[in-house]
Amino acid sequence: MGIAAPGEPTEPKLVDSNTCVSSNLTDGNFNQVDINIARLDLISIRLVIVCAELGSLSAAAKRTHCSISAASQRLKALEASIGRALFVRDYRGLRLTDAGDVLVAHGKLVFGQLELMRDQVGSISFREGFHSA
Repeated sequence: MGIAAPGEPTEPKLVDSNTCVSSNLTDGNFNQVDINIARLDLISIRLVIVCAELGSLSAAAKRTHCSISAASQRLKALEASIGRALFVRDYRGLRLTDAGDVLVAHGKLVFGQLELMRDQVGSISFREGFHSA
């Protein structure tokens, strides 16, 4: 990757195993985002994906088998950990922000890779059997 043009985000850089730093220039302001990767849990990311699909926190909470209160707390904690709002909340429900669009796109890729890993590991375990150490 080359150097980003002014106003374009740079590629995120992994600082250590838990922190990712991305910076960008927007309207002449320098914004740096430190994301503690360890605080990004799969349940919350799945909740964001379902909220985006259904456009409703209550419907997403029901589908993911958690209370509305717990779902709301998870969304707020995730937004706080990344420093960005993921949804615009209005009378019509939830609409993704630009940050939400990015998180959902990457979240779907993560879950796709996890399913692939599960399938591949499962097929190896089936063929080779279980061996305890």
